[in-house]
Amino acid sequence: MTPTFRFAGKTIIDIESVPGMQLGMGLEKVGQDHFEEFDNSQLCFYDIRKMERTRRDEWVRGLLENHHQVIYASDPNKAVGFETSLLEEEE
Repeated sequence: MTPTFRFAGKTIIDIESVPGMQLGMGLEKVGQDHFEEFDNSQLCFYDIRKMERTRRDEWVRGLLENHHQVIYASDPNKAVGFETSLLEEEE
């Protein structure tokens, strides 16, 4: 295979428990920290309704911090995409 690669899939399968989400968020951070080295594009997807509830806000903030763009879709016909840099506060 030759670059550039595109990956789409669900590599983090346990999003319903705190340990599962902690592992997932660790993987997301490593992916973001080394994104340029991978020479690929990645599509990660999460069903927010199934995400561990006690820290859901924290998990969503972490996902926003560890991705360049986000597509939020509550329905296939109701989706919005944006660059996460738009969420950063100006100094």
